[in-house]
Amino acid sequence: QDPRDRGTAHPVRRGDGGALRDQRLLPVRAGRARPCRPRGRAARRAPLGRGGAARAGAGVGAGAGAGAGAVSRRRPNRRSHVIDAAERLFTTVGYANTSVEDIARAAGVSKATLYSYFADKRVLFLEVAKTECNQFMQQAQSSICPGMKLEDAVRIAAFATVEFFTTDLYLRMYRIAVAESERFPEIGRDFYDSGPVQGRETIVAYLTAAEARGEALIEDKALAADQFMESCRADLFTQLLFGIADKPTRKQKDRIIEGAVALFLARYGRADPEKP
Repeated sequence: QDPRDRGTAHPVRRGDGGALRDQRLLPVRAGRARPCRPRGRAARRAPLGRGGAARAGAGVGAGAGAGAGAVSRRRPNRRSHVIDAAERLFTTVGYANTSVEDIARAAGVSKATLYSYFADKRVLFLEVAKTECNQFMQQAQSSICPGMKLEDAVRIAAFATVEFFTTDLYLRMYRIAVAESERFPEIGRDFYDSGPVQGRETIVAYLTAAEARGEALIEDKALAADQFMESCRADLFTQLLFGIADKPTRKQKDRIIEGAVALFLARYGRADPEKP
């Protein structure tokens, strides 16, 4: 077995493989907060996700094979094919049960081609995790308009965060990162940087703007961001992580969302932004 293709066996469940990818981030309550809608050229773009405009753009300018004719500008490149194939295999048969040969075969490339993009299977796993976290952050950010009221923005962010934390894909990636980080610390560090750190920085940036508008008064914004994300996990995430609960219901998710919003506003919101 290739030394770059080793891992530890982990139980993996079958599931939706990341339901959030094609799901619009809608508010919990109708008539309350509404996500921003893209305008002009952005409105005609394909939604974010595998095969969407964001990923397809990576393949622009790729050369055509002999006799293949002009390559479509929306065609993903081979690196994207490898990431897609790795995600499917990691989340269906598990990290340890997936070999580099399996990924190359599913992607329709040679092992040499795969290794030209990724040094080993661990690096490829981290790329899959980063891609999913970045996609989630882009979707969440696009749903919160500049200047949106704090309560509305917090509710949309809580909805998006709870949805992401409860997808099969995130739960599987989380388990893999924890299990492998003892032997391969770089997996844990990179997963932390691409997930919690990126989420914290995004929330801090919004809270800074909200404070400037007089809607919040937060001395330690990084701590406030961490507390918000942890409250979006609450008990539901832990039950799913350990396999105690099955698919959460809308009612269960809404309970966590509303609790996270109420807790955050009670601690950091200002009842009357007009008062100094």
